[in-house]
Amino acid sequence: MDAIPHPGPVPTVPEKNVTPDPNALKLKGHARRTNFRAGVAAAVVGVAGLMMAQIWVLGIALGVFLGLRGFLNRDSEAAEYRRIAGEAATQWKNAQTTWMQRAGPDAFDRQKTVLAGLRREWDILPSKR
Repeated sequence: MDAIPHPGPVPTVPEKNVTPDPNALKLKGHARRTNFRAGVAAAVVGVAGLMMAQIWVLGIALGVFLGLRGFLNRDSEAAEYRRIAGEAATQWKNAQTTWMQRAGPDAFDRQKTVLAGLRREWDILPSKR
């Protein structure tokens, strides 16, 4: 037991590059595109209203913007991917913490102390007869 050398610092765990789900990639930038499309539609309706000199058309333009934005909204789908990514990040962080605690030099020293105590108890057994 005493011949076992100290392991030194904890070896690093290499991080892998994970490719996202193709459906998640489709959602990337969707909110920005949705706002842009709704803004363009509202601008077209607003400009048409200004050409006709009708103020109520601006209200319709705002309604078109909000309606299209709500219709094209995919926040619930994105929220699910964010939740899954958050859980995975938490699990990875917990695994790294556990690795650092169990594989480090402190864990080795604690276990070596426990084994040294067991060896002392074992060595004094013959004298107890």
